[in-house]
Amino acid sequence: MGHIDVIEKAFGTQPLINVVAHNELRTRLSYWQEFLARQGAGPLNRDPSWLLILAEGRGHVPYCLEAIYGGQVRGILPLALVAGPLFGRFLVSLPHVSSGGVCADNPATALDLVDQAIALADDLNVDFLELRHQRLIPHAQLEHVVTDKAHMLMELPADEGLLWDQVGTKVRNQVRKAEKLSFRGTWGGVEILDEFYTIYTRRMRDFGTPTDSMVLFERILACFPQRAELIVVRQLDRPVAAAMVLHGQGFSEIHRSASLTELRSTGVNTWLHWQALLRAQQRGNRLFDFGRPTVGSSVYTFKKRFGAKPQPAAVQHYLRRGSPEALRRAGGKFNLPIKLWGCLPVYATRWLGPWITRGMP
Repeated sequence: MGHIDVIEKAFGTQPLINVVAHNELRTRLSYWQEFLARQGAGPLNRDPSWLLILAEGRGHVPYCLEAIYGGQVRGILPLALVAGPLFGRFLVSLPHVSSGGVCADNPATALDLVDQAIALADDLNVDFLELRHQRLIPHAQLEHVVTDKAHMLMELPADEGLLWDQVGTKVRNQVRKAEKLSFRGTWGGVEILDEFYTIYTRRMRDFGTPTDSMVLFERILACFPQRAELIVVRQLDRPVAAAMVLHGQGFSEIHRSASLTELRSTGVNTWLHWQALLRAQQRGNRLFDFGRPTVGSSVYTFKKRFGAKPQPAAVQHYLRRGSPEALRRAGGKFNLPIKLWGCLPVYATRWLGPWITRGMP
């Protein structure tokens, strides 16, 4: 299959399902984006351009399933083949972003796309297929479902004063505290990427978490020049916090964020998120996605304070070998390396991290 760019499968009166791979992706991209625009409001992470970003920034092998009926795109399912020596082989929609999966204009087409994804998973001999849906798609072979995470969504009023009233008392107190410390935010793109990446990789090192390469973030900014942007927060002239914010159709979200560990007590992280909410409001977006934290975690609690409401996050799997739980249990053998990771110099984690993350589903 790796040598075939488009594979067609007809189902009688059902849509024609194409498996589009490699060089053919760019030729079909505009058709998929037109289809998504017809579906109305949605986050940027459903844009199939992520396949090109992940191919160039992480080395994943991209595929996109499309359902064609009457000459029109009726559904898509972007997929990335994730493979590496540490974890295994996986077909995921989509890695690195909080959601993905099927987008179709009717349930029958959605099931046809899942059928073809399962066939592709068999053909590629992966350990499992993972579809990061917001709503469950009933399918007999997607027998394994993980529901321990939630999408934290917040409706944004049109007025800043109403937004200020909407966030919790603790958030307002933290924002006021931060403002007394002379924090200021600068919005931009690739010109402030170095500052963003410096703060982000340092914080991830402190967490013991491998980070992606700067190339990945460069590709996001290049691919979405009007919809992806960075904010760097400074205290006087010192960068102390940063985030990448993405804007979709009616949606905004913090894609990645970080603040210096030693400034946790200053409220700078809360102030950073407040600036992102204001930015989304200024752009006319009415929903803000705080991401997909584990229910009950400290991150979940932090985001709930802003007034974000938990929404379903159903991660569905077609299992061929092992399971996500088995992968997490096997990950226990990395506990010591994780502790040691926090002791490495940041430059070393920038070199090693991308080699690890490219194999993580």
